[in-house]
Amino acid sequence: MIGVSSYFQDLNLEYLEKTIKCGVTHIFTSLVVLEENYSDLKEKLTQVLELTQKYNVTLIPDISPVTLRKLNIQSIEELQNYGFTAIRIDGGFSTLEESKRLVDTFEVYLNASDVRIDFIKQLKDAGCDMGRISVLHNFYPRLHTGLNKEHFIHINKDFKSLGLRVAAFVQGDIKLRGPVFEGLPTLEKHRGVHPFVACVELLDCYVDDVYIGDNEAGIESLQMMIDYSRHSVITLKAVLDEEYSELYGKDIPIRKDITDSIIRLSFGRGHYKDVKPKNALNRCCGHITIDNCLSGRYVGEINIIKENISSDGKVNVIGHIYPEYLELLEYVNRDAVVRFVK
Repeated sequence: MIGVSSYFQDLNLEYLEKTIKCGVTHIFTSLVVLEENYSDLKEKLTQVLELTQKYNVTLIPDISPVTLRKLNIQSIEELQNYGFTAIRIDGGFSTLEESKRLVDTFEVYLNASDVRIDFIKQLKDAGCDMGRISVLHNFYPRLHTGLNKEHFIHINKDFKSLGLRVAAFVQGDIKLRGPVFEGLPTLEKHRGVHPFVACVELLDCYVDDVYIGDNEAGIESLQMMIDYSRHSVITLKAVLDEEYSELYGKDIPIRKDITDSIIRLSFGRGHYKDVKPKNALNRCCGHITIDNCLSGRYVGEINIIKENISSDGKVNVIGHIYPEYLELLEYVNRDAVVRFVK
């Protein structure tokens, strides 16, 4: 599942509606940020809840004891009166009794950085419906404060062993959130990385749900993320020779026989029959190639190069993938579908 974030100080309802129509089903927000101006919170909250209820989208507020003061309510359960069906617990509700009560009332997202594995086991032993509990990692605004990937995978394995869904953040690529403006990823290695590229890696790290942490990501980027999460479509921005421009936008399955050096596409052979030798260059990582007529029955086979290979007179270079997308080649498996876009 792919989600976005929205913060009341930077609320953009038009953008949120676009993301929902794109396929977003969950929106994360915060009710604990002390420095934000909450003077018009109730008005904005009503607007967001009307939008999410209209489209049957889940709004997940980050909550803490601060939330009670901000909304002038006596208990978190009163959030039901606003229309909330899910919450993310950011601290201050650590007793088993409190947590069990919240799980009975809401879909609960636990803070992955704070919650202990033995506490989750206690919730399970206490009869909590584990299908109503997920863990959501923090995002990290400041440079060098994001999580290490190996540590991240290790704790995610523990969460998954208990049957929990795991969620994490990637940064946006349109409007970063202040006051730091350095992106809001969960993993430090994803700071400055295209959200789609980071999303694919997260979903390979025992993560089920990926959220944009910042104010906005491009709708094109979100569509890439949603297509991958739902249909394993790996979108690769590329430049292709004009005579092969029909490949743009085509969903091409991968041949099941995976190799070390190339990704073999299941389109081309039988379609391109008269391919003259041309641009038989040294093949570099990211090159897109086609076998020419010197290849005999392999003529027309299209490949993506994963590691540098010397030239072969039987193979033409017909294009290349943009550098920021090269990391994705690691995740193209036998069940993936490749889509080249301009």
